[in-house]
Amino acid sequence: MQRVILTFLAGMLLAPVGRAGAGEPAGPVTITVLDKESGRPVVGAPLRIDGREPVLITDEQGRLRLERLGAGSHEIYVFDPEHQPFRTRFTAAPGRSLRLRFALDRRGSDEEEQIVIRARRSTPQVSEKTLEVEQVKKIPGTQGDIVKIVQSLPGVARGLAVGGSGGVGLVVRGAAPEDSRVLIDGHEIPILYHFGGLKSVLNSDMLERIDFLPGGFGPAFGEAIGGIVDVETRASRGDGFDGYLESSLLDMGFFLEGPLGGGVSFIAAARRSTVDLWLPHVLSDSLGLELTVAPVYYDYQLKVDWSPRPGDRLSLLGFGSHDEMKFLLSKPPSGDPALRGDMSLGVDFQRLLLTWNHAPEQAWQLRASLAAGWDRAKVSIGEDRHMFIEVPNFEGRLDWLWDAGRRLRLRAGLEGGGAFFSASLSMPRPPKEGELPSRFASQRLLVGSETVSTGGLFGYLAADLRPRPRLLLSAGLRVEWYGPPLWQVAVMPRFSLRHQARSGTVLKAAVGLYQQTPQEDELSRVLGNPELLLERGWHVTFGLEQQLLLGMKLDVDVFYKTLDQLVVPDGQTMYSNRGIGDISGLEVLLRREGKNVFGWLAYTFMRSQRRDGPDEPWRLFAFDQTHILTLVAGWRLPTGPVQKAHGQQDGWQFGLRYQLVSGNPYTPVIDSVFDADYDSYQRIPGEPLSRRLPLFHQLDLRIDYTWAFSSWALAVFLDVQNVYNHRAAEQVRYNYDATEQAYIEGLPILPYLGIRGCF
Repeated sequence: MQRVILTFLAGMLLAPVGRAGAGEPAGPVTITVLDKESGRPVVGAPLRIDGREPVLITDEQGRLRLERLGAGSHEIYVFDPEHQPFRTRFTAAPGRSLRLRFALDRRGSDEEEQIVIRARRSTPQVSEKTLEVEQVKKIPGTQGDIVKIVQSLPGVARGLAVGGSGGVGLVVRGAAPEDSRVLIDGHEIPILYHFGGLKSVLNSDMLERIDFLPGGFGPAFGEAIGGIVDVETRASRGDGFDGYLESSLLDMGFFLEGPLGGGVSFIAAARRSTVDLWLPHVLSDSLGLELTVAPVYYDYQLKVDWSPRPGDRLSLLGFGSHDEMKFLLSKPPSGDPALRGDMSLGVDFQRLLLTWNHAPEQAWQLRASLAAGWDRAKVSIGEDRHMFIEVPNFEGRLDWLWDAGRRLRLRAGLEGGGAFFSASLSMPRPPKEGELPSRFASQRLLVGSETVSTGGLFGYLAADLRPRPRLLLSAGLRVEWYGPPLWQVAVMPRFSLRHQARSGTVLKAAVGLYQQTPQEDELSRVLGNPELLLERGWHVTFGLEQQLLLGMKLDVDVFYKTLDQLVVPDGQTMYSNRGIGDISGLEVLLRREGKNVFGWLAYTFMRSQRRDGPDEPWRLFAFDQTHILTLVAGWRLPTGPVQKAHGQQDGWQFGLRYQLVSGNPYTPVIDSVFDADYDSYQRIPGEPLSRRLPLFHQLDLRIDYTWAFSSWALAVFLDVQNVYNHRAAEQVRYNYDATEQAYIEGLPILPYLGIRGCF
């Protein structure tokens, strides 16, 4: 590894040093810390001047301004965890300003790898949280997948373990799963997790950072009234080959990176599930389901990077995911004759991204990217119900940033693209949030095929103003133009502020308007209504960040969201924009960071309500969870020095995660009547979503042990989900005439034993 280098030093360092009077102050000293590889500012880099306390932190631009530094020679020590430590001296002259600029080398394979995982983007959003990747990988219940840690952060409701949101999206701050977007290097993907939320569709070791924005995010993001998960892949390393093989009861796979020559390097990774080899033998047949293939998934990633000169990097990323599940319905649930036979479900997507990062100087940066993809889903139920969907799509994005001075930064962007939604189906209209599904046999089949073309052009402009050193104001405007079939324009203002009231205390606030298109099936001529409007929501957030003793940090957010023009079922036009939503809540995160002991306690108090029309009563949202409590803790016991292979170290590591969550609301069935036309009973629902499932609680534990050698390492781990085997109630099912009911229970205790060899 090369040592951290000094890339720029102001001319004052080369000037003759005169005699300064004792205690005579120097002019302002501005220090800028950059990442050597990408040229980006290093946000939150800790440093000390002359070895003294307190530790100083760089701001959102990677800068630190010293107003009262004495004239003379000083030592600076930068010890950002993602970079090699750097120490040097500089001289400040009396009454003269000085600008220092440092470029830091990233930690190599001989150092402990770290990554930034932000609960919200650092600038100019209202807060940020950072976690160490090696710690996050060892949190139980994640199976070493850092993307899954999003599910343990405040504001995220628990998805269902049986066909729940874990496989289709995140329930963020009381919004529906489809109201939140997942971005990879700035471009959307259809799903974040494999079926059931078992694992994310990306290998964690190729990620640079994860920004989780649950609300109040800036104008750079659109098409969402819920939250944003913005995942950025890292540049591949060209200083030697690195990789591992891994196998567990969940999946098996490999990871490899290294140089290709001529300044070109690569990352390659792939995984394939193994759970289908043993899960059919342990699942209960109480649901009347015989598992023939379940669940099978795979994913792959290949990235090639080329840096033709400093400040420029070209990247080509190809990745994809496939999920498939099949059942044989030997006992049709609830005696529904339409559900006899096979049921299968398959989802896959492919993406190809080309990205150019251009940062010729620190004052401005440019990022341009193109993406093309292909999404596909196939559903088959019984003998005559089926649906096949294909969505080829393309996108382009351009983001520009200019530091206009110490007090002002401007950001702008342009993005656009299109998709071609084609479907062939013989299927009833899928039930929407808040609806009680009727008996499958009695639902009207919608038969046909069609193609829906969608597209749009979006732009944003934002300014970050710092009128005082401790106050950051951000204002922005996002404009979106939608082509067919919507032909609508949306204008969305957004504002935020951060104020450091005193050392260790930050006040924050944000307000903004957010809009999104209805889902493709809702705009379909066969399944929906192509005349729908954009769904809309206002976000308001107030918060406090407070540093505490013993390395503790407290983060509190109060939020409110009001939604309108929500798409709801309509008997005349299939769907209409009559829906209204009201969401409010409190999030508390108490966290301790440490090298060997770490963890956090997250609590969310929330109420999410909906009205299906102006004349309809308020009801609970189907995923409303009043109380969400999550405890995460980890303890590392190293017994040897850090070795080269992946920065591994001999020793044990223990982790636990405990969750206590209010049960989801559900609509009870109060009676049924016999329908002779379909030879089945039709259920009579009670008040919508008026009852709750029992309280959910679960404990997960993980134990790791690593043997580290000079050029390779071997790790064995045991990750046990649901340690005390509490079978949580996930849904309510009824017998054929609704005279009896029982709970559909979640998964039992699941131990995952695995081994990983790193080189």
